[in-house]
Amino acid sequence: MSIERFAAADPALYADMEAYLKSGEWEIAHESQTALWLRWNRGWLHAIAAFDLSEARRILEQILSDGAIVLRGCEGLRELAAARGFNGCNPCVQVMYDRKEAIPIRTELVIRHPDESDFPKVAVSYDMGTEEELWEDFHSPDFLGAYLDGEFVGYIGVHGEGSMGILYVFPTYRRRGYAEALYATLINRQLEKGRLPFAQILEDNEQSVALQRKMGLRISDGRVYWMWREEDGAKDGEQTAGED
Repeated sequence: MSIERFAAADPALYADMEAYLKSGEWEIAHESQTALWLRWNRGWLHAIAAFDLSEARRILEQILSDGAIVLRGCEGLRELAAARGFNGCNPCVQVMYDRKEAIPIRTELVIRHPDESDFPKVAVSYDMGTEEELWEDFHSPDFLGAYLDGEFVGYIGVHGEGSMGILYVFPTYRRRGYAEALYATLINRQLEKGRLPFAQILEDNEQSVALQRKMGLRISDGRVYWMWREEDGAKDGEQTAGED
């Protein structure tokens, strides 16, 4: 199964798998005409596209209890995964920036890697994932802070597996276009590094989806499902937040 064959109808739905293969940090664990299973070299995350339920069942049986999956494919796949013990689920739309040109940015903000002293503000305001994961993301060169006259007003980053997110603008500074400036800056940096900019947004986060659409990102018609076994704790899909 090639990604291109299935992505033709809904390119954004497979943006993560395309980016994962390009990164060199993922391996193909299984490939056929009806399924593709990618495994992250860190072990716990799996990206799966499947169009045959029997084949999907065989793949899911091989994922250990501490594994989480990003799933998309045929009807009944989500229910099959739930029956196999993946009872936590975040349905997400997937977005991608598939243009080659950078996004023009006009802003009064200074956008750069944040100061170490700003991490407590990030930890208090961002509530998805663990603080350990957030600490790792914060120290990545892909994590950006926004400053206005020296004040820390918001931030954005890239999750460990490569998806953009962790977007937050503090309430006092909303409705000024700062989320858009942060997002555009991160997209442009991803392009400079030869990466495919993509993100996964909880399907009911209409505010964030509207931001993606405004900025010209392609939005998937289908859904990807972040699924995990509840007893292991959530490995959440991303909910971009902070601009209302």
